[in-house]
Amino acid sequence: SGTGHDAFQIAPLIAPGQITGIDITPEMVDFAKKTAQKLNIPNAVFHQASNLMLVKPESQDLILVNNVFNLLSNKRDFLQQVRTCLRSDGFLVMADEFTIDTLPESLRNDPAFKCGGIADAQKMEFIIRLYQENGFKILRKEKIRTYEIKYNKKNYQLTSGLLIFH
Repeated sequence: SGTGHDAFQIAPLIAPGQITGIDITPEMVDFAKKTAQKLNIPNAVFHQASNLMLVKPESQDLILVNNVFNLLSNKRDFLQQVRTCLRSDGFLVMADEFTIDTLPESLRNDPAFKCGGIADAQKMEFIIRLYQENGFKILRKEKIRTYEIKYNKKNYQLTSGLLIFH
């Protein structure tokens, strides 16, 4: 959920359907709840949780994973939870950062890059394969923008991208 921004953009489009935001951080959930109330968006609800266990099985038409996947410690477990929560005709949309260059281990362990969600970034093809191994079919992949980060006087290329699965 984060601040709820994505939920607030989508909620009016699907009303009266409900959108559920989940975040591990209580402050983010509190902020999103207050903002939903302030903006009068009753069909956006937010919960604090570290997984999807509170979501009813086969209850979701769409799950949006926005700049979170790289931060997850157990990606396969998360994908199994998503599979359980999605309806059979549901969609999974992932927006995140992907590596083009192989990142050095020292960068992956750097707290600044961990916090920014880049440290555990993988190549897009690797992520697609991981999703496919967990029962998802890729419908679309899009590289949005390519950029460089500098670390220890060397540049590394990454791309922001979008993956849509069924």
